[in-house]
Amino acid sequence: MKTLIASLAALVLLGAAFAGLNAADEQDNREYKRAYNLILEERWNDAERAFADFTASFSDSQWKDDAEFWICYAKHKGRLSAEESFRCFREFVERHPHSEWTDDALRTLVMLGKSLAETGRPEFLSEARAALKHNEEDETDPDDELLAMLESVAERNPDRAAKVVFKYFDQAKDERLRAKIVALMEDIETAEVTQQLVKIVRGDASLKVREYAVEALVDRIESDLAREVLLDVARSDKYPAELREDVISELDDYDFPNKLELLRELVLRESDPNLVEEALDALAETETPEALAVLFQAYQATEDRDRREHILEAIADTESAEALTFINKIALTEQDATLAGQAVNQLEEFPEAMALSSLEHVLSGETSWRVKVAAVFSVGDFESERAVSLLADTLDRETHPEIRKAAIEALGDTERPAAVPILLNIIRTDPNPAMRRQAIDALDDLDELPEAQEALLQLLEERLEAEDNEN
Repeated sequence: MKTLIASLAALVLLGAAFAGLNAADEQDNREYKRAYNLILEERWNDAERAFADFTASFSDSQWKDDAEFWICYAKHKGRLSAEESFRCFREFVERHPHSEWTDDALRTLVMLGKSLAETGRPEFLSEARAALKHNEEDETDPDDELLAMLESVAERNPDRAAKVVFKYFDQAKDERLRAKIVALMEDIETAEVTQQLVKIVRGDASLKVREYAVEALVDRIESDLAREVLLDVARSDKYPAELREDVISELDDYDFPNKLELLRELVLRESDPNLVEEALDALAETETPEALAVLFQAYQATEDRDRREHILEAIADTESAEALTFINKIALTEQDATLAGQAVNQLEEFPEAMALSSLEHVLSGETSWRVKVAAVFSVGDFESERAVSLLADTLDRETHPEIRKAAIEALGDTERPAAVPILLNIIRTDPNPAMRRQAIDALDDLDELPEAQEALLQLLEERLEAEDNEN
């Protein structure tokens, strides 16, 4: 997949930019191109190392800022965490405020900031916007005056402004200026501008310009014409994954033909895990029987374990009775013990009464001991009287040592006084020393309960009495 940045670099770096270098530049030129080829091949870890070696060996190279940008980019594509990627691009902007890659770094900062803000960390989005504002204040662009006038006209007379903006866009040759003019179109809310943005997305030669147009169309998602184009973008690997995530997130709020088919296609065929997650979230939040059916079908249609785990999570997020039945069936019948255990874990997402009934079904059914161990721990997490009762029944019924040990440990997690006499009985009567020791540890986990403290004292007193009798 060629990304926006890779496509731009293919034009900028592999063409005239390399022409006319003197002999002293030949070595760093060769090394730079070698590292850049790794970017084109999407060998992210190798590219990161190659560019790091380049910056260490050619600290005065004219390509230094380019190399540092690609280091951040390769780290980001290589699945560095969003927070670490954010910091890398932020530091790049601080070191190179006037690099030709600064705009791309800032745009990535904003996208990452949005993603992090959605996870409950709004400070990253604020930091990204502050960096963007600071950069705009420092930037001395000869086209600023033109853009300022166009923006002013657009605010006061959008219908007339559209024609003027279109004309300047058609006349502009510089890619960055054309992209900035497209950004101005975002604020002119007319059907004519929507049509122009669609035209740009469908046919402009510059991927950077098309990307700006996509961002403008996201704000017009209620338009059937805009939505049609955005559906194509959501499917296309020619756009950055972060932009496609934004598109999918916005599409989620609207019902339209083939929406479920689009999401199913992304869940099953998309290689970027973040996009798969976005599509799964959209299906879960749709909250219709049809969307749930798509999730069921998607689970059966893929054999990829990681993808199946994510699908199970999305199914559980719906918290419907149908979802509970499906997950319960997977827990009992899935041959892959890891997936069956994941299904058991997802049962905890449902209301306690529903979840414990399903977990009881798993514990009393014919399934592997590993799955039953997972079920036991899920039961203990509910910390209720019924949970204690289910664990006690499991101890009465099961002979497998791992299941019994797990049930004893889970009793210590329940925080319920009813668990104390069960543990006390195991310590006093179980013939297996390992089980007795596990029960002592579980009783110790309940030490904030007066009943548990009293039980431990009783055990110590009984032991002293036994020792005295022996003597």
